[in-house]
Amino acid sequence: MDPQRVPQQWDSRVPPRQMQCRDRDTHTAPPLPPSCWWVGGPPPCDRRVGVRRVSIGRSLQPQHSEGPPHPRQNSGPPQGQEKGRWGRWHRTHSVRGGAARPGPYPGIPPAPPRAPSSPRGAAIRERRGRRRRSEAEAAGSGARRGGSGCGSGDMASTALVPWALLWLLAAVGSAARARTRRELSPGLYEHGVFDAGGSYCQRGDVCCRGRDDGCTVPYLDTICYCDLFCNRTVSDCCPDFWEYCLGIPAPFPKAPGCARSGRAYPSGATYRDNCNLCTCSPGGQWQCEEHACLMDGDLIDAVNRGNYGWRAANYSQFWGMTLEDGMRYRLGTFRPPPTVMNMNEMHMAMDSNEVLPRHFDAATKWPGMIHEPLDQGNCAGSWAFSTAAVASDRISIHSMGHMTPSLSPQNLLSCDTRNQRGCSGGRLDGAWWYLRRRGVVTDECYPFTSQESQPAAQPCMMHSRSTGRGKRQATARCPNPQTHANQIYQSTPAYRLAPSEKEIMKELMENGPVQAILEVHEDFFLYKSGIYRHTPVAEGKGPKHQQHGTHSVKITGWGEEQLPDGQIQKYWVSAAVMSSAGLGLLG
Repeated sequence: MDPQRVPQQWDSRVPPRQMQCRDRDTHTAPPLPPSCWWVGGPPPCDRRVGVRRVSIGRSLQPQHSEGPPHPRQNSGPPQGQEKGRWGRWHRTHSVRGGAARPGPYPGIPPAPPRAPSSPRGAAIRERRGRRRRSEAEAAGSGARRGGSGCGSGDMASTALVPWALLWLLAAVGSAARARTRRELSPGLYEHGVFDAGGSYCQRGDVCCRGRDDGCTVPYLDTICYCDLFCNRTVSDCCPDFWEYCLGIPAPFPKAPGCARSGRAYPSGATYRDNCNLCTCSPGGQWQCEEHACLMDGDLIDAVNRGNYGWRAANYSQFWGMTLEDGMRYRLGTFRPPPTVMNMNEMHMAMDSNEVLPRHFDAATKWPGMIHEPLDQGNCAGSWAFSTAAVASDRISIHSMGHMTPSLSPQNLLSCDTRNQRGCSGGRLDGAWWYLRRRGVVTDECYPFTSQESQPAAQPCMMHSRSTGRGKRQATARCPNPQTHANQIYQSTPAYRLAPSEKEIMKELMENGPVQAILEVHEDFFLYKSGIYRHTPVAEGKGPKHQQHGTHSVKITGWGEEQLPDGQIQKYWVSAAVMSSAGLGLLG
């Protein structure tokens, strides 16, 4: 066989710096030339010894320069390596018992001749040869049975692949995966077209030619494409791609949209008009709810145009609420039951000809003892707020200013639960009973928690026990960790005043503010200043715009004013959160 055409074998058991290309038949071990790297895929696997083998032709044959031969090529194997790999090198490059033959590669001197061996040595060599041939046949049959798979020996072998080729294959693989992800997607319109009249490619001012996976625009909760590749069987084009980029009608029917303030909106679009939600219908028309709103611009204009003695205003905290919500969440006092209405009336001792002042303000007579009103928010708890406010002022006045507590309405809302509904309404007689029998702490100790932040009913966090003679002592710490003053305040029994204007004025002037129940209407929430009285401005808007409810307030004074026609108009003064000027109620 021509030594230049002998197939080569790659031995991966040699360390990388000592890798050699060995001739399969002659086992010649020249230095490893660069052409021994394989590039055509992994070679077959030898299961017996875990060696990768690759055949290379004439183009991968080791080449040597014209310079001086390698030291190993001239001097033979290194000293001390007569056995093992280099021992095989000696044996395969010598002729037993004959003259030397030329080596298989140019520049390698032939091995020196050796003396003829004995018959016994020849027999040993023959047995070794037969054993090697049988092992080689067994390895070949095992490789044929195993196919192309490799066993544990394959794990020990070294896969020699150029790093540049590996990087190229990885880049090509990732690009293929990205393409497959888009190509195999079900498209955007599997369940129908949403926002068919929306502006996407036009809004982004983008139209890409060919295929550009980066030519995207946000579409609902995903993305849509504006390149030509999107217009295929499974479409992922934006809804306006055909009209804006191609100048042709879309392949699906375009639902008519709705116009508002010079802008077009697709079918299904919504906007809120005060307390009503408006939706764009498939027919291209806005369909709005028809709730009566708490803040009604028409009513505000009607009140301010008329001569009703008071001014109306628009309050932002009430914007977006329905009139029903206002009656449900901004009032909160139940009508007194018959047992309360049948209570004995208290009469004030006064002369029939006693003259009372035309104007009176409790804050002027008792400075520093009349507390500012608290905002009940969207909690229908006026029963608790008005009771705590009147009791606070009365305790301050009767103690001559030694105690000026601002009692906690939250204590009543959370702990007075007998026949009471917390922020869903309550009774005044039950609030005064709890204040006399159990008592409450200050608002600083037990602050009010708005209904928005705590929609569920809050459990009672303040309890007390009797200390004898009707007095009580708190048994819990303040819910507010910033204060430790948990003193319990109690009141005397409540009483009902006679429905006499002068007796109510006398009671207020001598003992302090009083509590009143009044019936309010839809225009009550619009009050800004003046003397409030119910107006008929909502009668022309239908029954749903005319509602009324029960409210409780603290009365702090009275007054009177002369109307343009010369008549005298009397009124009660009540604290109100809606207006810093206070609330004047028609008597």
